Amino acid sequence: MKKILYIEDDHSLRQLIKFIINNRDDLHLLEAETGAAGLQLALQEAPDIILLDLSLPDISGYDILLKLHNTEATAEIPVIAMSGDSLPEDIEKGLRAGFRGYLTKPVDIKKFYATLDAALK
Repeated sequence: MKKILYIEDDHSLRQLIKFIINNRDDLHLLEAETGAAGLQLALQEAPDIILLDLSLPDISGYDILLKLHNTEATAEIPVIAMSGDSLPEDIEKGLRAGFRGYLTKPVDIKKFYATLDAALK
């Protein structure tokens, strides 16, 4: 079973992703409400992939990505951005920063699964 860490401050979005993840037997969801809690969980749990909201109240998603990439224990974990910023330049910026994928909100379930599966390979 693959562990997915979702770092998101919006409770309803965490519930939606939990519902989507629970439809698959091969995935297990870990949740963090803040960037700081997400970084701590990433170190403790060594997830197979991280879904990261870019607009967290305590730390920007870009800063979290940098911390993850600069920490030996988490440097190789694929990180997928999740954002309401959906302009082509927003997506390009995220991919250039090092995100393995970029998903926009509201979530397209087929694209969500396809992006997860590609990052987990």
